[in-house]
Amino acid sequence: MQPEHPDLVEIDQHIRTHLDRVLRAEQLAADLVRRRIATLRDRLIDLEEAADSVIVVLPAGEVAGVLDNVGADHIELASASGVVLVPLNSISSVRRL
Repeated sequence: MQPEHPDLVEIDQHIRTHLDRVLRAEQLAADLVRRRIATLRDRLIDLEEAADSVIVVLPAGEVAGVLDNVGADHIELASASGVVLVPLNSISSVRRL
């Protein structure tokens, strides 16, 4: 709804601009907090939702593929050789391709 009085138009625009800036700042702050407290599992879920190809580094080597599912204690990685189940506690690192 637009203000009817001409003097209020500028004030209305100023308030909307200010509220948009505040909203963006709040969203950035919330994203920063989320990233700071995220677990490996949380990050893996982000990669799964993005359907990103990754390299999972394990003590015995590396496995490349697309994260198909993130369970409570494992991931399912769709690779060229089929689905690979990897326990979360055996993952050394994960790299996005």
